[in-house]
Amino acid sequence: MDETQENPSVPRERHDNFAKELVRTLLARRGRVTAQVPIASGAHYADVGFTPSRRPSALDPRAAMLATMANGPSLFEVLRKTPTLTTLRLGLGRHLLYSHASADQPHLTGHLWILSPGPPHKALAALEGRRHTDLNDRNDHTDPPGFWAFCAGLKATVVVISELPVTTDTLALRLLGRGKVQRNAIEELITTATGPIEQDPLWRLVQRWRIFYQQQPTEALPPDEQEFLMNADMTWEELRQGWRDDGVNEGRNEGRNEGRNEGRNEGLAPLLHLYARRLGRPLTETERTTLTARLDTLGPDRLGDVVLDLADPDALAAWLADPDAR
Repeated sequence: MDETQENPSVPRERHDNFAKELVRTLLARRGRVTAQVPIASGAHYADVGFTPSRRPSALDPRAAMLATMANGPSLFEVLRKTPTLTTLRLGLGRHLLYSHASADQPHLTGHLWILSPGPPHKALAALEGRRHTDLNDRNDHTDPPGFWAFCAGLKATVVVISELPVTTDTLALRLLGRGKVQRNAIEELITTATGPIEQDPLWRLVQRWRIFYQQQPTEALPPDEQEFLMNADMTWEELRQGWRDDGVNEGRNEGRNEGRNEGRNEGLAPLLHLYARRLGRPLTETERTTLTARLDTLGPDRLGDVVLDLADPDALAAWLADPDAR
């Protein structure tokens, strides 16, 4: 991936919020997570700060690599673009300021993890970056690719997301990648789900931001947000295709009422859940009956579009109540 100029004065709030929410969701049960950590009297901020608990709760295996990184006090900077030398220097400079400000509290200084979508070759070469080796010392396993450290006295590491191995323990980090890396990571949320996908906290996070971006004018979205929306849309379409193939069509093709009803119910269940969440209340029996009928007449694609397009609960309720709605 090319190194892209990133203007430090331009806010990255929306992507920051997605990244912070993802990190908070995965690490909250393992310690204290703080967003927008103030540095140097609030003149600068780090995206996320983390202090581990003495008794951390159960770990999501898809965040195992993230937990390995955060085995001590940590700061996270999440970049949407591969940083230039200037951007990387600014990040390291903020970390040094934070370390200086926390000199009387050494347990808070922590390790800085800069998450980059691609390899900043020129910046790493200029700063004499080298392959990270500390992970192996602390966790007794071979260091994976994608981790770049600096001199021993500078507790900072660049994590190149596009270089991470495609394994379960890196899935959460790869959701913060770009292009094919992010698209493949989103697809893994579906293909490796062990329960109802709509109950998966990572999938809910992706869907929440997907819906947010859909509600914005396309021309108002910068290229990176359009890319996220495209990646999430592709996996959403694949999920709906799976509902149709594995649920509705399978039941119909069996040619038996039992199979047909089972297939319809399997295909409809996730949609019923989404409609109830959008309405903010359980569906009435009449509304459930209406959706079951419209699954046959309008198809799952149309039902999926309606629940996403009608963000207003009253408008969605009116569509369900209208016998002529299409």
